Amino acid sequence: LLTLRIAAFGEALLLTVLLLPMTVFLAGSLNQDGLLIATACLACAALTRGWRIFGLVALTCMLGSKPPYLLLLGAFLLPFSAPGFWRRARAVALAAVPVLVWVALVSALVMVPLGTPPYHPGPLYTGDRSVLLDHADPAGNLHILLSKPSRFLTMAWDMWGDQGGWIWREAIGVLGSLQIFLSDSVYIGWSVALAVAMLGLLVQVRPTRLGAADATLNAVTILAIIAVTVWAISVGMYLSWDNLGAPEFGGVQGRYLLPLLPFMLFVVPQIRAIPRLPVLLPALPAFALGLYDIGDMPVQLVRAFYLQ
Repeated sequence: LLTLRIAAFGEALLLTVLLLPMTVFLAGSLNQDGLLIATACLACAALTRGWRIFGLVALTCMLGSKPPYLLLLGAFLLPFSAPGFWRRARAVALAAVPVLVWVALVSALVMVPLGTPPYHPGPLYTGDRSVLLDHADPAGNLHILLSKPSRFLTMAWDMWGDQGGWIWREAIGVLGSLQIFLSDSVYIGWSVALAVAMLGLLVQVRPTRLGAADATLNAVTILAIIAVTVWAISVGMYLSWDNLGAPEFGGVQGRYLLPLLPFMLFVVPQIRAIPRLPVLLPALPAFALGLYDIGDMPVQLVRAFYLQ
């Protein structure tokens, strides 16, 4: 509610992200990602309004739990070629400091390797593959990637090529412990709803404070930040989640994409503003699907957990 109240533009996209089945399911659970998705939306809404400090504080809180998203702080450098860039850069650098300090403390005092069922190292491991391990080995997997640096890119590319469609379905909503599937029409409908919300940005009036004259530079830079963040998430999951020597990246779940979607507000350009266009008109598909999910999601959960 606060996100929609303070957003200067892009309400349709923000609302669509917040009403996705996966977002709603996480918000009704003990999973921290529900709060983190909402916080990412709030940070982007604050930036559209020009409330940079408020947005930076919100995003910094999220980054304490999700360090691979650190580059998203770059959105608060907008507009990139406008006066005051170094003042904005100083604020972004200050926001990064508590995140880096927190990550260092957690790494030194709290973090331990992920426990796993017993397994033998995978084919990329060059040592004795007959040994039996019961935990992930971040240092070992990092050594495997560094031994052939092209793997940083090729393994990420292969994973998204093979699993991208499945991960997108998870982002929309594969509920429970990734075992409750919605109907194909729901996945198609929400994909269309997100597309319509983004298309609405093409004609929505937006403030000039974000640098309309630099729209191309801003869009390309933010899109690059999102792409590098996706890559960082993929590498991070291989290091911390996958078995030692695994031949491919794994562990990436669709919900990890949801905090990135609000930042598309700063990627889609304004082609032609239509001042009298209702700002939530592009959100009508999300409204309709949200009403449908009010009835459908409880039925799916009851069927999965109580009737089987």
